[in-house]
Amino acid sequence: MLDLRSYKQAGAKLTDYLPWAALIAGSIYWDFVGAAYPAWFDVAEPVAFFIYPVALVFAIFRYRLFDLEFFVHRSLVYGGVSTILLLAVYVMLALGGVKLASVLEGGPITIAAAACALALGFLYAPLKRVVEGAIDSRLFPERVALRERLGEMVRDLPGRGQLAKMADTLVAELVEIFAVERACLLIADRDSDLLVGRAARYCDEREHGLLFPKSDPFIRFLAERGLATVAERWPRTMILAARIRQMGGAVAVPIMRSGELTGLLILGPRRDGKEFGAEERQLLDLLGHHVATVLENAHLFESATLDGLTGLLRREPVLFEVQREIDRAVRYERPLSVAMIDIDRFKVVNDALGHIAGDVILRQTAEKLAEGLRSTDVLGRYGGEEFLALLPETDRRLSRSVAERMRQAVAGHNVQIEGRAVGVTVSIGIVTLQDLPAGVEPTVEALIEAADASLYEAKREGRNRVAQSTPSPADAVQEH
Repeated sequence: MLDLRSYKQAGAKLTDYLPWAALIAGSIYWDFVGAAYPAWFDVAEPVAFFIYPVALVFAIFRYRLFDLEFFVHRSLVYGGVSTILLLAVYVMLALGGVKLASVLEGGPITIAAAACALALGFLYAPLKRVVEGAIDSRLFPERVALRERLGEMVRDLPGRGQLAKMADTLVAELVEIFAVERACLLIADRDSDLLVGRAARYCDEREHGLLFPKSDPFIRFLAERGLATVAERWPRTMILAARIRQMGGAVAVPIMRSGELTGLLILGPRRDGKEFGAEERQLLDLLGHHVATVLENAHLFESATLDGLTGLLRREPVLFEVQREIDRAVRYERPLSVAMIDIDRFKVVNDALGHIAGDVILRQTAEKLAEGLRSTDVLGRYGGEEFLALLPETDRRLSRSVAERMRQAVAGHNVQIEGRAVGVTVSIGIVTLQDLPAGVEPTVEALIEAADASLYEAKREGRNRVAQSTPSPADAVQEH
């Protein structure tokens, strides 16, 4: 898909070729009819040839098709090094041939010269790398330092353990290394067609949601290019590209693995006002390939236990935690509570605003629920728009306090979806292990069923409220 900038570049190229095409067509016509060339042809020919370099220079500087520093670094310096080394190899071959001829005195000179040439050929590449490295360290020390720092960062990422910590470390380091105003990292969710924001620095994550569909034309454009692309080269006709520009994005780096988009890194403008040069974009491309492997391995490990959209525990792992806490509470006669949480009228909002908006609501609701919990509590996504909170060492009175804190955290936050504030509320049903009727075995199923009954009661009473299971007679007397 061509954007306005692409049309301008195409126009510049057309300007290059039209004069040539006109002259060639004219010369063919006059040759065919056997007529003499007109007098002005001799003047037009050099003018047409002159237009080409002028238009080329104009296009290079107008559309930034040429990076002078990169050209000097890669072409002149490295090209000069290659030329000098190549000449040195030929000189060594010539001198070696003369020496062999004098030593062998008519012996198998050809075989010996070929062996010498082969040895020099093997030495050429490593010698070239050594010399280029020495030139980089002397003439371009900042580039060497940048590459080393990026390499060290990638090597240290696996030591962070969890995917969330890796993502946060990566974004924080890149903000400092490239001195950018903001940065964010999105990672592909295996269960949906979404890129989910996993870390951000100086970006308003809640306002923009950081949920991008992989099927979006702009995301497909970046994946097809597979290269770090500055904002000036983003198609202006694509809505998501304009949105990321408004967020302050200056360069987008697709994170590719085996030809598939597994993530997207967005960096903001640099604080010193400088643009991302060609060599820096190459380093970002290389970084994207290395990071893809690290993040993919961490993602595979966590995808079995964590929900990709919300970052919470999946249903099976959270139920395993409930069973483990039940065993501990029964063994040591300690209090334990469970809360079932459901987003009110979620289907209505999801149908009205679309599934992407629904995913944003689920993600931000999970974040607000987590804010209302304590460090010892466990929160998981039970299924759909339902969540399950496990509250160890929590009796009836304290569990209600925690549930109210979660409800208020959600109700006090408006989800921003494309500039529109959407209010969200939840209903919560609580059950405490000691509330189970006498004779009912304390199992996961029994607690979930009782919590579900309380949740239904909260819905029946008007939603956006907390309902609690009725205590057993012995507990009711004790509380009274």
